[in-house]
Amino acid sequence: FKIKIIEYSESSPEVRRELLLNIEHALNTLPDQEKQRLAAELARAKEGIEGKEKRAQEKIAEALSTADAETLYKLHEEYTKGPLCNFKNQLRSNAVADVNKLKPKIYEAIAVEEYRTAVPYIVKIADYNNHLGETFTEIQPICKEIRDRVIDAEKTTRTKLLEGTKTMDVGVFKYLFDNLLCIIDQAYTNDALRGFLEISEKPYTVLFSKIKQFLGDNNARFNKNLEIPIIIEVRETMDVAKKWEPFLE
Repeated sequence: FKIKIIEYSESSPEVRRELLLNIEHALNTLPDQEKQRLAAELARAKEGIEGKEKRAQEKIAEALSTADAETLYKLHEEYTKGPLCNFKNQLRSNAVADVNKLKPKIYEAIAVEEYRTAVPYIVKIADYNNHLGETFTEIQPICKEIRDRVIDAEKTTRTKLLEGTKTMDVGVFKYLFDNLLCIIDQAYTNDALRGFLEISEKPYTVLFSKIKQFLGDNNARFNKNLEIPIIIEVRETMDVAKKWEPFLE
């Protein structure tokens, strides 16, 4: 009986149900004293399983509250077999629901080029994709959709900056530039994010060179106009330099 009770404690819910019926049936064939002793052991085994299930629920809730994909993956591996294997499906459905919950938050932020707001959510999506994509295949297409949307938005904003050095309001330019850099800064400290968004240095090297060239050309024009003073043009180059001061701070 003790062996069967131990087996009951370590089995999956489906196996436990059948074992419990067999154990309870066998208990009824024993003398009262032996029956009471083994029934108490069975009750402790049930309490032990209930305690494990309660702790599992708490662990899952804590991991989901912070979208901790790495912990969710470890829990999934822990619950693959044994008495808590029924929690695998709960982990899967919760992970899919959480990814779907993050998606509109990201879309809303990048729609107005507020990348600073979107970055924490994008990082979580990258972590989900990195740690759980192969295990929970249902999240792969959702993560891909989000990634493609973010990459398109980032490219659109970067192109707008490339084309806007001469025409865009400097305050708007600086706002968009700083927001966009939030993604780049985070990507270079987070391997999962960098791989997820396929971040490359080349487009930003081009953007930085464009800004540097624009400011350099304006400075050269200013110096040239000082040699042959043309008041209007000197004033124009000074105005440009003054406008760009906030960007250079």
